[in-house]
Amino acid sequence: PAAEARGGQREPARARTKTNRELHKRSVLEAAARLFLQRGFAGTSMADVAEALSISRTGLYYYFESKDQMLSALVEEVTVSIDHVATSVAASRNSPDELLSELVQRHVLFIARNGVIFRVLTNSQMYLSEELKAVNDKAKAGIFRNFRKVIARGVETAVFRPVDPGVAALSIIGMCNWAASWFNPEKGLTE
Repeated sequence: PAAEARGGQREPARARTKTNRELHKRSVLEAAARLFLQRGFAGTSMADVAEALSISRTGLYYYFESKDQMLSALVEEVTVSIDHVATSVAASRNSPDELLSELVQRHVLFIARNGVIFRVLTNSQMYLSEELKAVNDKAKAGIFRNFRKVIARGVETAVFRPVDPGVAALSIIGMCNWAASWFNPEKGLTE
């Protein structure tokens, strides 16, 4: 109230609480992902995650009720997010070479910034429920469709040499995804 009276704006307490909760939830997810990567999804318990975070299991349940819920959050965080970005980029009116460049840059940057959770999701797909597998598969198909669409447009307009757009899309996506295995910002490589 006092800040508002002076002309400043204060973030409502409810919004701050939601923002803090989302930040903590992201930290929990990242810690769980590191454990899933080290021990495997099946080899990690909720107690392991709680211990790694130095919180009680009750505190952990505030953010996630189960490992499956964490895996669901990873699908949303990774595959669905990348699909949304690819859809938005591919809808632009830029030239196909600019669009493909942006698709690749945004895809690789996301993976470089989220390598652990990306690798965990890739390695844990066998644990996805049928419903979650369908969501993940739909998002992966969307990513492919957007890369393929941009490449096909480039081939049609002679911006790219004649190639099979599907094969080219799979090849480029594969190269982008491989960054999760080799990129390490601690070794002097930068985004």
